[in-house]
Amino acid sequence: YFNNTMLFYYRKDLFEDPKNKELFYKMFGRPLRVPTTWAEAVDVAKFFTKAYNKKSPTQYGIGLMFPTTHTMFYMYLLFFGPYRRSVDGINQFGPVDLDYGDYFAAEKKPAFASEFGLMALEDMKALMPYAPDPLGSDYGETIEYFSKGIVAMVPQWTNPYLQFKSSPILQPADKKIGIAPMPGRSVAGNWALGINKFVPLEKQRAAFKFIQFATSKWADKEKLIRFAIAPVRKSTLEDPEAQAAIPWVKALPAIYADETFRPRIPEEPRLEDITNINFAKILAGELPLTLDTLKDIANQWEKVLSK
Repeated sequence: YFNNTMLFYYRKDLFEDPKNKELFYKMFGRPLRVPTTWAEAVDVAKFFTKAYNKKSPTQYGIGLMFPTTHTMFYMYLLFFGPYRRSVDGINQFGPVDLDYGDYFAAEKKPAFASEFGLMALEDMKALMPYAPDPLGSDYGETIEYFSKGIVAMVPQWTNPYLQFKSSPILQPADKKIGIAPMPGRSVAGNWALGINKFVPLEKQRAAFKFIQFATSKWADKEKLIRFAIAPVRKSTLEDPEAQAAIPWVKALPAIYADETFRPRIPEEPRLEDITNINFAKILAGELPLTLDTLKDIANQWEKVLSK
């Protein structure tokens, strides 16, 4: 019903500004470009943060959301996913099981309690000085940061595009809003429609008819154009009108082929609660960023999974 994924929004006008390009090259010895790795993102975020570059046109480089909510759980995969899906990651953990997702090894054991898991948290922490209140910001706050021109970059879902497009600060939108694949890999945020088998058959049939309508060719395209709801139909992705209405449509097929996944198992909510609290403490410096800490979190997961 909603084939959501995360995108990397950036200030197109600022990245294309000759003065910024010249100054960035002087500071870092390489051209200014939209980052394709999180290591690159650190330098770019620093450049666009006034505390580190007085000539920065934005107050901060990047909007990050690392709160103690489910947001932390999917944000971590933006950083862990590139390691988990790398050649070394596949060699160490095996292929990704789509039910268990990228948090797990093929043998259904936690994969994040590893050097790769540590590296992902280190990458997250490296960006935090260049973000406004990363541990206290969530979905709404980071949308506001980009909409108001406070940050130059932000990882966000597909549908905030319409909020960015309507922002007075970001006009004209086609000149100021850039959209790119996530540095590394994106994370899926798909929504589905289901039918309650415990309701009367008449209502089940009505629900089925609604699902047929909601996922029809017309509805898939209409909800994309009107509400920026990421489509599930190939025909919508290839539709010229859809591509013209929402600029990220053309980028979606490549992103879908490369994204990471959260666990889709019954224990997921309890695993999420454990992870969100502990990861937030690690990033805040309240827990040591060590392999032992990650192994302790993995042990807590094992207890939940063994019940």
